Formats: sequence, C-alpha cells, structure tokens
Amino acid sequence: MNERPEYPHMIIVGGTGRNSGKTSLICQLIKKYSDNQEITGLKVSSIYPGEEALHGAHTNPFNPGIYIYKETDPGSAKDTSRMLRAGAREVWFLTVADEKFKEAIAVLSGLIDKERPVICESSSLARFIKPGLLIMMKREDHAPIKQRAEELMHDADLQFDFDEGSFVRVLERIKRNEQGWFLSD
Repeated sequence: MNERPEYPHMIIVGGTGRNSGKTSLICQLIKKYSDNQEITGLKVSSIYPGEEALHGAHTNPFNPGIYIYKETDPGSAKDTSRMLRAGAREVWFLTVADEKFKEAIAVLSGLIDKERPVICESSSLARFIKPGLLIMMKREDHAPIKQRAEELMHDADLQFDFDEGSFVRVLERIKRNEQGWFLSD
C-alpha cells in the first residue's frame, strides 16, 4: 500500500462479509472504554459500482459520491444507533464512492478529533489510512469472502474466526493508552 495518513487513536474492525460480528465487537469496545473516555463511533461503507442497493440511497447534492451523516437517533436498529446506545459520544456514518475516498478522508478529518479514541466499522477505510489497530473478523460458514476484505487480511494486526470464545479473548486483548490502540499478549 502507498503512504497513508496515520490515525493511532482509531481502531478499525472489518470483516469478510455481512453478519461476521463486527458491530457486536465494536459495541462491546465502546461499552468497555466509554465510561472514562469520550469515544467517537464511525461506520464507513465504500460504494462500488453495482452495490448501491446494498447500502441504501444516500446522496449529497453538494458532493456526489460522498455522504456523511451524524447519527442522533439511539432508538433505531441501525448499526450507528447501536453504537450510540453502547455509549459513543458521537457517531458518524460515511458512504463514499471508491474514487472519492481521499476527498472524503479530508472531510472526515475535519469532523473527528484525531486525538480522541475512534472505533470504526469498515472493510474499506484501512486501504486509505493507517489505524492504530486493524482487526479483521471472519466467519468460516460465510462464503464467498469479499475481495476488498481479503486484500486487507495481510495488513490486519489480528484476524480471527467469529465464535463466542474467540470474541471474548479478542475483547480482552484490545487495549488503549495515550499513544493509541494496541494488542496485549
């Protein structure tokens, strides 16, 4: 990968497909750390040609290809609402056409504090930034694996198959200090 801006206070949780446990892990991390820190939640979806139906019709008439939404409703079933209920101070949802990612990161950088802990769900954002930690979740019973997720597996600080036991062990290993996120042994 080429030179990417560093975000040591961001952890990105990606997955090999839908329903791999990403949001569940993120919400547990938010609960774990939000008692003594202000956590920003973030969900980023890259829109590839032909995938528009999977992500809904989000448009921005001022900048086609980039949609940024601040979640304010903790009562819905959306992943971003679940992050608010878990204790995130604020939650952002970003959908972006692949060719607009660098531009979207510039906009996003103006919205989030790079020194505040950010917990992000995405299998796309790590292609464009370097987070403090990149966790990739797999489900062996799900196939096929998304190509963009497969491409990130070799960059992941940790990859694991989702099951209840591994979920608890991974949650215990993810730590944070003033320098950012890290894995304990």
